[in-house]
Amino acid sequence: MARRTKKQDREYVTVHYGIDPKRGTIETIWEQRDGVLVKSALSGVGGSHYPRGRNRAEHEIFVVWNLTDIFSTPVGLMDSESTKHQLEELRAKAEAMKAPPAQA
Repeated sequence: MARRTKKQDREYVTVHYGIDPKRGTIETIWEQRDGVLVKSALSGVGGSHYPRGRNRAEHEIFVVWNLTDIFSTPVGLMDSESTKHQLEELRAKAEAMKAPPAQA
């Protein structure tokens, strides 16, 4: 079996979406084949993180970037209808988090 190259290890294989509860925005975290989690700096604080031990990526995303309502999809299915539907539901939930509570 051929050994993977560094380029192949850094290939993105999974994308994780979650809500930043402080800002009420949806954040995107990319997972590389080698397990490294990468967050773009375009939407705030960026950076990368290598999960320790056998923790699931979703757990690490919650701990490191404090994102909630995380869902994941393979990169190849990012444009699928089911992913778009899940993102719309996530956006609605994020908007509800931003909205001030109703006055009684």
